[in-house]
Amino acid sequence: MGLYNIQSRIHSLRGTFSINSVEGKKTIHKNTGTNCMKRLKIYLVDDHVLFRQGLKFLLSNASFIEEVYEAGDGESFVNSLSELHPDIALVDIEMPGMSGIDATQKALQITKWT
Repeated sequence: MGLYNIQSRIHSLRGTFSINSVEGKKTIHKNTGTNCMKRLKIYLVDDHVLFRQGLKFLLSNASFIEEVYEAGDGESFVNSLSELHPDIALVDIEMPGMSGIDATQKALQITKWT
């Protein structure tokens, strides 16, 4: 679901994005943008470190990504939004402490996201 949301956002900016992944082989991502395509800042919020690091590695190598931020819990994510201004946040629903749903609701209250 997270990569689908990234793909939708990129399409809304008139670009394209695809990932081809086969177990045991290299994952290939490709994108084509237009001159008006903005490079994205993405925030990964998940309590599973290996998942975050793996997704960050994939996204960091894409030319349409400007920055990838990380947080291991909802509270850290919400508290950092006054300094960081991501375009997209991929938030795990089930995390210890503040759930992803609660963190997203708080983030929507303090940011300009819609």
